[in-house]
Amino acid sequence: MKKATNWFLNNLKWIFVLVALLITGAVVAGTMIGSYQNYLAYEKAYYENDLEVRSNAPAEPLNIDIDDEFVSKYKNTKIVDASELTVTTTQSDYIVEDYLDLTKNGGSITLKTSLDKKAFVDVDFLVSSTKETKQGQETVYGVKSLLEDVDFIINGETMEGDVTLPNSSGEVEWHHLVMNGFALPEGEVTITIKSKSGKNSSMPQLQNISLFSSEALA
Repeated sequence: MKKATNWFLNNLKWIFVLVALLITGAVVAGTMIGSYQNYLAYEKAYYENDLEVRSNAPAEPLNIDIDDEFVSKYKNTKIVDASELTVTTTQSDYIVEDYLDLTKNGGSITLKTSLDKKAFVDVDFLVSSTKETKQGQETVYGVKSLLEDVDFIINGETMEGDVTLPNSSGEVEWHHLVMNGFALPEGEVTITIKSKSGKNSSMPQLQNISLFSSEALA
């Protein structure tokens, strides 16, 4: 008993240090958990407010870019292949293998779907361009200012941005044109790709359109 008491007294300082560390650790852990829960609540409120405000405004994404590594965080998915899209054109041979090509006469490509509830939506266009442009003695492929040459229209709003659709060889080369972060209202969603007069050659070949949403898509 005496040996135990002596050991306790000799190590009393370290025991106090250990207890202090345990108490400090518990306080820090509790603070971190509380802070994290507060952050989650703030984040939820922020996105609910963002959805409410922007879904009542003209359709506008947070970002538009060529992104071949894109992965959406939304799990409700709808992939619409070329054969399922509505095409308006004077061309009779606009289907090539499994994609649409309106570069001769131009025209429009339309997709209509609907949302059960207002939702955040990402749209991914799988596109290619074999357009040739002469720059001195060099031939450059692709479209340098895609959204200036071709209208991408979401729920009646024409998208704007500085997007280059690249091509390295002049052969069909697929890239993902991603418009992410839409906040759209409940009801019909209409997506249209439309050529501009005199710029038919800039119309991209289109393999499919993928939609990713925080709510169910019809």
